[in-house]
Amino acid sequence: MAKRFLVKFRDGKRIRIDDVISFEARQISEIQNIASNHTKEELKSEPEGKDLSYLTKQQKQTVINFKNRLVAGKTSEELRKQKIVSVTLHFTERTLEREGSNQLPIIIGLIDKIVAVDSVLKAQFKGYSTLSYTTAIQNDPDHYKLPITFKLYRDRRQVRMITIAFRGAPPKNLTQNIIQDSAMNERMVEFKRKLLEQSRKNNQ
Repeated sequence: MAKRFLVKFRDGKRIRIDDVISFEARQISEIQNIASNHTKEELKSEPEGKDLSYLTKQQKQTVINFKNRLVAGKTSEELRKQKIVSVTLHFTERTLEREGSNQLPIIIGLIDKIVAVDSVLKAQFKGYSTLSYTTAIQNDPDHYKLPITFKLYRDRRQVRMITIAFRGAPPKNLTQNIIQDSAMNERMVEFKRKLLEQSRKNNQ
């Protein structure tokens, strides 16, 4: 078992997987096989990553335990400000569509859910050095699925929220309402611009 290993893409590019769980030999082979059948850019440009065929119970618990250690003893606002939990652009777009708002309380409320998640549904490989893990809260009445990844940021791990989804069909009417609301569209554009600016600063 290993937390770190090399994979080679079809175009010859290589990356080192460096994650929080220890992968079994079968899982390493599976990830290497996915990489060998795609270029790095192909995988990154696809809407979703490639599902791993399985995670063990111990691996799922390791994900939850690692997340719990990162968020322990902090409020959701502190987690956001200290960049222990980071929000990606794609996540924010989905939040706007699903929740119909870009107000900070909505983001804080979803960070609350990350703090509360207690189960892992699956893992995906999308061409990055860390896999994404689809998490959920058992018996959650909202039926949220919250894919996260443990991204290295300034030599420490942070929980990066990738998107939101629902177990079952998403409420289409929310997206339709936003499209019809020009004011909401303007807020989406402005919020996306601010996030892009922040992302550029973080990557400098």
